[in-house]
Amino acid sequence: MLYQVKNCVFVVLLILPFIATAQSRFLKTTNLECVADGIENATGMYPSEKYIALVGFAVQRNHRYSKSTSGGDSKATYLQRVIEIIQANGFCTANKIDGGGRLTKELGYGTVDTSVRSNKAAPFLPYAVAGLGAREFADGTTQSALDSKQMKQVVKYFGFKKEDDITDIFYAPGWASMDPGQRQNLFREHVGSTSPTRPEERTVNSGMYTSDDNGEGLKDCFSQLKQLQGRDSLFNFKNGRRSDSRKFCETIARACYLDEPSTFCYQSAVPVEVRSGGKKVPDESSGGPSLFDAVRGEGAK
Repeated sequence: MLYQVKNCVFVVLLILPFIATAQSRFLKTTNLECVADGIENATGMYPSEKYIALVGFAVQRNHRYSKSTSGGDSKATYLQRVIEIIQANGFCTANKIDGGGRLTKELGYGTVDTSVRSNKAAPFLPYAVAGLGAREFADGTTQSALDSKQMKQVVKYFGFKKEDDITDIFYAPGWASMDPGQRQNLFREHVGSTSPTRPEERTVNSGMYTSDDNGEGLKDCFSQLKQLQGRDSLFNFKNGRRSDSRKFCETIARACYLDEPSTFCYQSAVPVEVRSGGKKVPDESSGGPSLFDAVRGEGAK
């Protein structure tokens, strides 16, 4: 029995590094690994890889930058748009957080592991997120390498019922000329309360989430983003820490080796309307680092 236990532990030790490598390999394949590393450099907190992939997917579909891994201006612009969205809206962690912002053991939006057989979208994710295999036309437009059924699997994997909701949240006409506060308003306008307690907090988009673990994870991720935007953090553009927001953006840009990040890491000039309401969540501290403390601005280099 002792021999079997030792072998069991040995197998687990072999498997865990493999899983971690498989997850990080996806971000490397899609050129988004530097974004996750930059966030960790700036805050000390590692983001949900699935959320970073979602933002990359939104950029590919809505901003029409294909072949992010091909290098040159296309890759730089792709990464710039991803970073701009994260500067505006913030980021979530892979696991759920408690009332004090500390990580719990309960999985939230999670990571990206394309080796899981139950993940029907796995074969399509690199193409959807990185624009691999997309066709480019002379007028600058692109055509996805995936058909409509495959794209629906990807949209469902990210927790949405319809791709239109992704467009509403992450894109609008004139988006490139908006400052971070205006971009954040898009998010706040189209993402209703993830767990509304009052009728006025319910919006038409409250039913945009899939009724499975993907949808529940997305709800948790968006809940974390809204908390960051409403607290004393660099994502609350009413709190006077707008310069910290710019430094946060520049830290990620440097991790991605983007030239002159100050040209697109703007400060917010328009205050974001922050609504209070709902029940206060008790602080159930787990003793670990707090997401809320990490994003107050002092940690942004």
